[in-house]
Amino acid sequence: MKIHRRDSLKRLLATSGAILGAPFISSVEAAEKVPRAGDAIADGPKRFVFFLISNGLHPSHVRPKELASTARTDKLVDVDLAPHKLPKWSQPLEKYKDRMTILHGVNGQHCNTSHGSPFGCLAGVKKGKSPTAQTIDHALAQTLPETPLPMLGLGLSQLKVMQSSPITYSSSAAGNAKPIPMFSDPRMAYQSIFGSVADQRSREAYLSETAWYDQLIDDSSRLRKRVRNSEAARFDTYIDGLRQTKRQRLALLAHKDSLSKFKPEYTEAFDNPQHSGDWWKAGIDVGVAALRAGVTNVLTVDAGLSGPDGMPLDTLDMLNKAAGREGKPDKSHSLGHWSQNRPYWLTTRHYSFELLERILQPLATTPEPGGQGTMLDNTVVVYTSDSGEVQHSHGIHWAHVLIGNLGGRLRSGRYIQYPTWGGAVKTPAASFGDPVAHKTRPHDGRTINALWTTMSHAAGRPIDGFNLNRTPVGIDKAGPLAEILV
Repeated sequence: MKIHRRDSLKRLLATSGAILGAPFISSVEAAEKVPRAGDAIADGPKRFVFFLISNGLHPSHVRPKELASTARTDKLVDVDLAPHKLPKWSQPLEKYKDRMTILHGVNGQHCNTSHGSPFGCLAGVKKGKSPTAQTIDHALAQTLPETPLPMLGLGLSQLKVMQSSPITYSSSAAGNAKPIPMFSDPRMAYQSIFGSVADQRSREAYLSETAWYDQLIDDSSRLRKRVRNSEAARFDTYIDGLRQTKRQRLALLAHKDSLSKFKPEYTEAFDNPQHSGDWWKAGIDVGVAALRAGVTNVLTVDAGLSGPDGMPLDTLDMLNKAAGREGKPDKSHSLGHWSQNRPYWLTTRHYSFELLERILQPLATTPEPGGQGTMLDNTVVVYTSDSGEVQHSHGIHWAHVLIGNLGGRLRSGRYIQYPTWGGAVKTPAASFGDPVAHKTRPHDGRTINALWTTMSHAAGRPIDGFNLNRTPVGIDKAGPLAEILV
């Protein structure tokens, strides 16, 4: 691994507090604490993975053909998934079908999903360039037992974007105006988490960086005495961030045995990526390794940075050429304007599921530390698109795929569709065929906020609703999705 002092200093500054962009410290210092209910439950660990893909998730890509008629129902549908074969789009996930629950019709029109919903999808609120509410991944990180990295975020995009912006902000937040940084450069993620157990040069750099924090804290504290009012408050936040990061780095050092055991291979792709997919896979491998090492229990992968321009066209073009297909969109945004039935979309969906399996397979083969079964047995992975059903969607036919039952806390092996409601969804760009059953929310109609409420219940923190106070009045009823919560 190539480590230079200048790079170490840049990495140190990039991971030394929420102000400077530390992906793994803001989840413990940027919002008010909630009671840690996870410690009160003694029936096994809990892990959450959120995988967001840009440019839409058409329900037909995950809905068995035999259930296509359910798209026109105005009633709740809850059927066994086992007798039905997944469509060609999601065939790579067939082996996980008994662990899977497919949700269709979870409403999110209030998130303004067209072209993606940065800071809206995981919060269940209107999207924006800056967050207005806490997201579910951060809330879960506060609820679960403490780990060195309460949550870990990966922001994936086209290679040039990731190289120019190693730390990005797109989907997760600790609260209003408190975005959580995400790693886009897998080298930075690797060094920040596994640097202490990597090669000798990397270990020396990691220890040097950790030692520098004392000097940074002392220097900043002296400067703090010279300022007042708002500037003093900013310095206090900055210094607190430095101290939090120092504590977390020491906590990682205390996990050196597990970090060494699950350290991912540092391949040539880290330093010399040939296309975007090299860094997508490398970043995901680092994230999964952090889960397996037990240094985090919440992983968020934002594949596309919650917008229409972040898909890895260079990688997808290579895959299409290998399959003998012709034609490709001129840019990532154009992909969302193509019919979801075109071969390029089949390649795109299969590629996203290949990445998803890169998370599932290691967890499914890793024994649960100190318990029975595997790590996947106590994990739930939520796969969806931040833009709803298509790129120019209204979030009315929003599909979600849940894999894993979180140690028996969630039902699995189900296809569940909620009745749809809302305004017209057929626009020139969307061309979405499924009708809307109701103008206003029926009794069984539910929103994405209810899904996140359900995740909070499953984590051990029962709540009436997630961010419902930040949504239009009456948009949903209180409580979780009873159809998936055991």
